[in-house]
Amino acid sequence: MTLSAAGVVVTCLLAVLIIVVGGSMVRSATDVVLVYLLVFCQFYGLRPVLFVLGLDRPAPEQQFFASDTTGVLATTTLGVVVFLGATLAGTALWWSSGLPGWGPCFGRHDVSLDRLLKVSLWLTAGAVVVSAVLLARHGGVGGLIAAAKFDKALAGLFVLRMLPSIGAVVSVATFLEAAGRPGRRTVAALGLACAVVDAFAVFLWGSRSVLVVIAATVILGLRRRRSESSAPTPAAGSRSSRPRGAVVVRLALAVVLVVATAGTLRIVRDDLTQGEVLDVYAEAGPARQMSLATNATYFDAAMLAFRDWPAHNEPRAGEDFVTGFVALVPRLVWADKPDAIAPGRWFRQHYQPEKVNGWPMGAAGLWYLNFGWVGLLLGGLLSGLLLGAVAKEQRRRPDHGYNRAVAVMVGVFVLGLGWDSDSVVRIVIWVVPLWLVARYVSPRPAARAPSDPQIPYLRHETQHPAHPQ
Repeated sequence: MTLSAAGVVVTCLLAVLIIVVGGSMVRSATDVVLVYLLVFCQFYGLRPVLFVLGLDRPAPEQQFFASDTTGVLATTTLGVVVFLGATLAGTALWWSSGLPGWGPCFGRHDVSLDRLLKVSLWLTAGAVVVSAVLLARHGGVGGLIAAAKFDKALAGLFVLRMLPSIGAVVSVATFLEAAGRPGRRTVAALGLACAVVDAFAVFLWGSRSVLVVIAATVILGLRRRRSESSAPTPAAGSRSSRPRGAVVVRLALAVVLVVATAGTLRIVRDDLTQGEVLDVYAEAGPARQMSLATNATYFDAAMLAFRDWPAHNEPRAGEDFVTGFVALVPRLVWADKPDAIAPGRWFRQHYQPEKVNGWPMGAAGLWYLNFGWVGLLLGGLLSGLLLGAVAKEQRRRPDHGYNRAVAVMVGVFVLGLGWDSDSVVRIVIWVVPLWLVARYVSPRPAARAPSDPQIPYLRHETQHPAHPQ
């Protein structure tokens, strides 16, 4: 595709904003700010870089015209820069304010490894039972994945998928916590095994994300075994003395693992459901395959939004956010609940009416579709305030395995690309269960059994938010 100087400049500006400005706010390998930036890079940062380098073209190619792609690339990237800039400004604003953090899903006290293992085993057992029933009903792995992802035969049963999803978080937390304690290798192995089982149970619903995120969490969340804590905690938003090299190495390993795992799971899923790898993936070049494997084509859909709204279509004026709030009502309770709750579904059907699955365009694209350029500023600021509140709370809590696992999961599945039409639903289905688990596995010291060994963690006044590696 032909590039303009404007397209190159705004793409470089996006990279600087992510690496320099966003990177200066990161405090540890499991900092929710880092997780947010990683997600942002995956869905909004990768594709424009590939376009600028001439390694790929927007997809699907039949929806784009060579005559207008150059200008649309620059405009869309500028919109993403505006949204991210407002998000980082909102994050800094919350840090500098006297407002408290928000993160009920983080454990407030030291974590009980025995309780973590108990919850992990119970949730995994429940996930196995539910998966076995669904496998028997739909005739095996391929049939179940097809029923969930393509036939939508499991509509209304989504709550059942949250059982292994929450189980995966608790299980990987069990692994991280046990791996940092001497003599608890058996518990660590059990936790990791349960995490894999739970993530596979989610994969049976056609979703690869939990398996991929679990793999990344293991890399980002492991800590060296320690018997005591040392460095003091800097105030939220201040610069940390933590070595950056260790974070960069972990980050590089996590990226490689995510891309490899996502690509492998994409091929496996196609083989199980279609009997072969679909042509859209098999015939694509390396850059397109990497993008499809990691679902990184959000930017491509956003390009269509910036090209066609409001030039050829009326702004949504908040309709998608109202529809997203309605999604809180379970389909089992509301028989006539609309099918097209996710905005990406109606968006794709606007261009390809025969398709069932959607083209999600992310928070920036959604705010633009509904409120234009003003929406990018408002949506970014709201996203930044939420990110800042969660990050502030994370840094006030003990740095144990549960809080590290929760930070990654919340960063990916709750914060995502920012506040959008599904944020309220994601808070309900993720934060509420994790809050209940946190109250049980991280009780007040008086509620602990004397036999439950703990690693001492210092509180906010004296503890660094993440132990040196």
